[in-house]
Amino acid sequence: MHLSSAISLLLSASLTFATPTPTIEERQTDCSPAGISADDAATVVSKFKSSGVVPTLIPAINPKVKVNVAYGNKKVNLGNKFRTAETLTQPKLSFSAEEGYDPATTKYSYFLVDPDVPNPDAGALRMTYLHWAVHDAQPSCITNQKPVTDTIYQALTPASTQQHRYTFLVYRQPAGYQPDAVDLATLQLRPGFDVNRYAADNGLTLVGGNFLREAITNTK
Repeated sequence: MHLSSAISLLLSASLTFATPTPTIEERQTDCSPAGISADDAATVVSKFKSSGVVPTLIPAINPKVKVNVAYGNKKVNLGNKFRTAETLTQPKLSFSAEEGYDPATTKYSYFLVDPDVPNPDAGALRMTYLHWAVHDAQPSCITNQKPVTDTIYQALTPASTQQHRYTFLVYRQPAGYQPDAVDLATLQLRPGFDVNRYAADNGLTLVGGNFLREAITNTK
């Protein structure tokens, strides 16, 4: 072997061993800023509690990601009001990367649930209704993601003059999560969907949420 070739091989080997495997934090560089600010997280918690989404729909929320939802140019903002005509088509939902989790390999499920059917004051007759369910979603910075729709979006058409709290919830999936036949049947039923039981049965961890209010009398 020529001396020059030997030197080239040694340099190549040195460079290979000198380059460490990227850590989770380094792989998240393209997804920064990850997580959600302390102020934004506190606002989510406050709005979910003051609106009664906590504990009516979910027992608690500890946001780890910022959840963005928009119908056209109008953004969902923790309880702002929408008209029925504004929510007839599927919105765009995205969320930030979660700190401590590789956005390239960590996947999430999200649900849109109405906890106020037929109206918020129906007492024992009140039930939840599933409007949308998706799994294998990833943070918005992952451009080649392939989310799977389990329950197609159903337009928000409350038949009540009282405000329905349509709630978007994002959950981190455990490794290898895949809805089975029973899960898919549950998601297709829609009325009476228990998001807390479904999450517990499937090892899903709540990491963020957002919600809007809508009634048939809303004019703006």
